[in-house]
Amino acid sequence: MADSFITVDVKGFKELNEFLKYFPANLQKRVIGGAVAAGAGVVIAEAKAYAPVAEKPHRAYGGRYTILPGALRASISARRIRDKAATVMNTIGPRKAKGIDTFYWRFVEFGTKYMAARPFLRPALHDNVARVIEAMRARLEKGVDREVRRMGYKSIR
Repeated sequence: MADSFITVDVKGFKELNEFLKYFPANLQKRVIGGAVAAGAGVVIAEAKAYAPVAEKPHRAYGGRYTILPGALRASISARRIRDKAATVMNTIGPRKAKGIDTFYWRFVEFGTKYMAARPFLRPALHDNVARVIEAMRARLEKGVDREVRRMGYKSIR
């Protein structure tokens, strides 16, 4: 099975990093965290649109599990990963919610020897990289401007 993690590393924010050094560390994470969440929101919306939905409930895996229509789509969300470094990361994918385990998402995304792959997460990112970056840029601009005003200045512009 293919690796189930895709990492996107956005480069070219050298000037932003220099500017953010004037902010306390907690504000830096808040501004950058908001931008990462905005980019994740684009991917989540697209992944939900691409996720297949069964026509009716059905039993799977030897009758052990009932697959409900739309469960996979409804379970797609983002979770922020907390780490000790200054890195802000989110994971995007199906989560167990309301007692419904969508562990089978890997089989849908990557396929098995019994079924063809029906990717929904990878295309959601790859088809929308420009929209993700634009959403992050807009949120960064808004967040930096908000924090500058909180510090008592009019604006960064």
